[in-house]
This record gives sequence, C-alpha cells and structure tokens, in this order.
Amino acid sequence: MVILRPMAIFGMVSILIYGGLYWLLRRQDRAAVATALLLALFFMSGYFHPLIENRQMPELFILGTVWLLLPVMTVRQFLARKPVSRMVIRSFNIVSIFLLVMPVFKISAANFQLARLVLNPPVPETTLTAQARPDIYFIILDGYERSDALMADYVYDNSDFIDYLKELGFIVPECAQSNYMWTPLSLSSTLNMDYQEALVPEAFDHLDKTDWIQYHGLIQRSQVRANLEALGYQTVAFESSFAFTDLPDADRYIQVNRNPLTMPLTRFESVLFETTALRRWTETWMSQAADEGHCDQLNYTLDQLPGIAEMPGPKFVYLHFPAPHNPFVMTMDGEFDVSSEDIGYPRMIYYINDRMRDILQDILENSKIPPIIILQSDHGWTTEHRLQNLNALYLPGHTDLQLPDTLTPVNTFRLVFNTYFGGDYPLLPDVSYNSPEWRKLDLTEAPVVCP
Repeated sequence: MVILRPMAIFGMVSILIYGGLYWLLRRQDRAAVATALLLALFFMSGYFHPLIENRQMPELFILGTVWLLLPVMTVRQFLARKPVSRMVIRSFNIVSIFLLVMPVFKISAANFQLARLVLNPPVPETTLTAQARPDIYFIILDGYERSDALMADYVYDNSDFIDYLKELGFIVPECAQSNYMWTPLSLSSTLNMDYQEALVPEAFDHLDKTDWIQYHGLIQRSQVRANLEALGYQTVAFESSFAFTDLPDADRYIQVNRNPLTMPLTRFESVLFETTALRRWTETWMSQAADEGHCDQLNYTLDQLPGIAEMPGPKFVYLHFPAPHNPFVMTMDGEFDVSSEDIGYPRMIYYINDRMRDILQDILENSKIPPIIILQSDHGWTTEHRLQNLNALYLPGHTDLQLPDTLTPVNTFRLVFNTYFGGDYPLLPDVSYNSPEWRKLDLTEAPVVCP
C-alpha cells in the first residue's frame, strides 16, 4: 500500500496531463512526447540537490546533459511541424524504460534476496521444552539512553522511572551497554543471540557497505523467533517507521490506518516527493505531514500494546518502538509538536515513561501467566553515550536472579531460554563495539563505562 498509493496518484496525474495536452495539440504523438518530457523532467529535478550538495560532479554532468537535451530535442521537433521522429520517440522510450526498470530492478532484487533469507530460516533448537509458556514481550525503545547518560546529556533525572521498574520486579543492570551503536547490527545480534562475526562473517569483507536486506532477513526470521514458534508461540508484531526491522509475516501484524484515502503521508512518500521538482516548494509541508503521521503511529502503537495480553495462547510480542529516536514530534503529553533535540528528546523520554507505567501495569494484571518482559533499547543516543542503553528484564519467578551488571543484549534470550525452557546456551562475553555510521562493521571494542 505504501508504494501503490503514490503510483496510483502519479498514474492519474499522467493521464490528466496527456488529456490536457492532447486537447491543446490535437495530435497523439506530440501529446505523448510532451507528457513524457514533463514527467521525466519532473522526476529528475529532485536529484540535482543531493548531487550538488555531495559534489558528485560526474553524475551531475550526466543528469544535467540529459535534462537539457530532452527539451531541446522536443522543441526542435515541434518547430519542424513534422510528425515526431523515431529518434525522439526512441530517446524518450529509453529514458522512460530506464526510470521504470531501475527502481523495479532494485526492488525485485531486494525482494528476491529477502525471500531467499526468509525461506531459509534458522533451525529451531529441539532440546527446548516448556511446561508453562508465559507471554514474552520484547519492547525496544529506539535510542533510549541509560540513566546516567540522560543526566549527563540532558540533565534529565530518570531515577523515578527506574525505581518504578525495580518496584514492579524488573532487574536493571547498572552498567548496561548495547553491543553495537546501530539498530540493524544491534537487533539482529539480540534476536539471533550472537555477534556479527558469527552471523555474517562474509560482511566483514565489505566494510564500506551495509546490506540492509541481509539484516532485515536476520531480524525477520531470527533464531529467537524460530525457537519460540517451535514451542507453540504465535508471533505478534507492530509496524514501525523502519521497514527493515519489521515482521510483516507475523501471525498478527498490527498496523496503523492503512486506508489509502485517509492514511497520513508516509516516510516513503515524503522521500519520493523529494526526488521531484516539488522538493523546493513542498519540503516543509511534506516533512510536517510525515511527522504528524509518525506521531499518530507512536500513539496508536502505545494504545494497542496493553490489549495484546488478552489474546489467547502463548505469544512472542515484538515491538520496535521508533522513539525517543528522532524526529522529535511530541510534547510531554503526547501531542504533536516538532522541536529541537535538546527539548524534544527529554520530552519523548518523559512521555514514554508515563505511558509505559500504565502499559506495564496493564500487561501484568491482564496476563493469565506472569509474562516475561524485556524493556530494552538498541543503543543510546548521543555520540558520547551511544552504547549506554536501557536494559530492564522482568523474569517472573526469578526476580532475585543474579545477573552481571555489564549484561548486554546479545545474552538476553540466551538467559531467557536457559531460565524458562531448559536451554543450554552459554552466556557470551559481554562486549560493546564502536563503529562509524558510514562503516558500521568497522568495529573497535569499547570499554565498559559504569555510572
């Protein structure tokens, strides 16, 4: 639906443009060529800005040459007052085919790669057993910093919320750190209970590339999910703003409004418009529309989460909640308001804390069997504290379990399977890695930093 709506809109606009030009020119060939010209220029125009900004001169020269030659050829042909030549038609056909084939090829290749990964899921661990099967909630608050980091970066005292979690029975390791600084590495590692060197050793041969499809596959069809589904769990997942972390093939996939007539502007549509001639005039409007949709999605997800406890049967509930990650679109009451990081990030922390208090209480009260709840962030936020993450575990019947203060996410589900399902997963050394954003697998071991 995310792709179909803009395709339908641009298709109807193309028909209207052609109809209008045919009415003016009274010739099908010229109306068709003029329509193709306008659409080509329209969709090519938005690429100039990033090429100029990034100083990609060869690409800019090629794009500029094509952008100038097409209208020159068309005007010359029209002035000749002859039928449109085969050369002009062939040129537009080539450009049109290129503009169509390249995105289709990329989407098809990505879908093929993802399908190959999904159709070859991990083999579930057959020695696991379960007398009782409690619901398991894996709630990832994207970019939520550890308490001492929040105080250092934003002068935000988070002790009340942490104390509340401890009163409920959560275990909160004092020196919690994420294993990686970036979401695809962090989540794929947590859900497959191992480090990237073991999961994708071949990826380390190309440190300058991030294969998003590969990580999508590792997240969508993970070892954790395979193990739990083999034990009779159904998977319940929520849509997020990051498609590569979503589980659209879950037994129940919860999405915000998908009525094409009423659903808000999506991030995909916002990015699509940025590649067109409308970029300069609609950038602010599109950004605000997408931000409003993001705010609505966050609130919708929080509204739906408590009710999952009433669903029958054992459930693995997976929620990658894209906040307090930017864009910072909420007030402390959850109303829509865009603000800067220094104001918006603490606001979203406050709002998330406020909602989570009630949500966690509702989940505990409405669950027939006390559930396992993992409230965790994939990483911190600022560059200095990117690895200092939130990590809180509710382990019913084992609230006095002695966990290492340096527990990292890679060991989360090893601990769960060992404690509740007779697993024999040895805990791995808790190691955190720094890496630059443009070379995410160029890893450097980071020291453990305690409050």
